[in-house]
Amino acid sequence: MRRRVFLTGTTFVVFTGAGCLSSLRGSCPTPDIENELSYESRESVGPLSPGDEGAFLVTKSADAAQFDSQYFKEGDEQWVKATDFDEAVVLGVQVGSSGESSPLRVLGVGRDSPDTIRAYTCIEQQGHTDDWAPYTKLLRVNYNRRAPHTATLIHWEEGEKQTFE
Repeated sequence: MRRRVFLTGTTFVVFTGAGCLSSLRGSCPTPDIENELSYESRESVGPLSPGDEGAFLVTKSADAAQFDSQYFKEGDEQWVKATDFDEAVVLGVQVGSSGESSPLRVLGVGRDSPDTIRAYTCIEQQGHTDDWAPYTKLLRVNYNRRAPHTATLIHWEEGEKQTFE
């Protein structure tokens, strides 16, 4: 009799544990990225450009001014300008969500065509407030052969997909 009670209790704990783990997985997909590129990621205070969402590409040091420098956190501007633009570009990604949302995750970066790179991002859980808060990342993306001229962003939030061209 005692053995059944113990097994029942163990089974209950296992099911409860599995339920907790499944809720932690969230809704960020694993994108199928062809021609995946390596990158370094840097958290930015944002916004990169107030009110805008999408991907912002910097292909030379002088273009760093397209980011709103008043919002850079200390060291961001120098990090962008220190990029070796013969081997890499800087990609700023920004989406807006509730200020209580989970952090912005970068899922990867790929080369869509010789001229275009695409970043994939996700916010697992949207907050419950109605405010608009910028979620931003700066990515230093290494490219092969030729620098891209355009960038796009595919972003998921709570499983819903958005594309920014």
